[in-house]
Amino acid sequence: MKKAKITFSNLKAEYKQLFETMSINNDIYPKVSFIANKIRSYKSRYESVNVVPYFITGIIHYRESSFNFSSHLHNGDPLTWWTINEPKGRPANGKPPFRWEDSALDAISLKKHLIPNDNSIEGWLYFFEAYNGFGYRIYRKINSPYLWSGCNHYTKGKYSHDGRYDESLVDKQIGCAVILKYGMEHELWNL
Repeated sequence: MKKAKITFSNLKAEYKQLFETMSINNDIYPKVSFIANKIRSYKSRYESVNVVPYFITGIIHYRESSFNFSSHLHNGDPLTWWTINEPKGRPANGKPPFRWEDSALDAISLKKHLIPNDNSIEGWLYFFEAYNGFGYRIYRKINSPYLWSGCNHYTKGKYSHDGRYDESLVDKQIGCAVILKYGMEHELWNL
């Protein structure tokens, strides 16, 4: 039996169904509210990257570096050097120390080909999962906590480091889909 290829068209219906049936865990509402409002507070800085909607950059910034403007948007490594973790050796242009905006532009540009043409929720969910990688889907057969942590579609299992998976570890960060939905429901941003 041939394995299904990971493409947006193959995953679109799944993303739609998961997003529509998502319920945010009651205990994380204060945290997700704080995160969403923090993203709004950095709106002008995220807009300076000008590749994707500001809140998409903000959600990634939260996931990758907990809003630390001294680290690469690629993976949270310090801006004082090129990235050490995956993707290694980024940004491709310039010399350290890097400005956050230059590194963020490089990080988003690496995935520019994945930006949804239709600006759909499903497209952005695919973008987020592709940004982080499809390891949870391919190797662990679970919904990625990068997207779904903090809702009914995720309970446990997390890569603690690149290539290191712990099936009992629970992701403490809020997932991208959860933040996206909260912001839409509270009219903080629109798609």
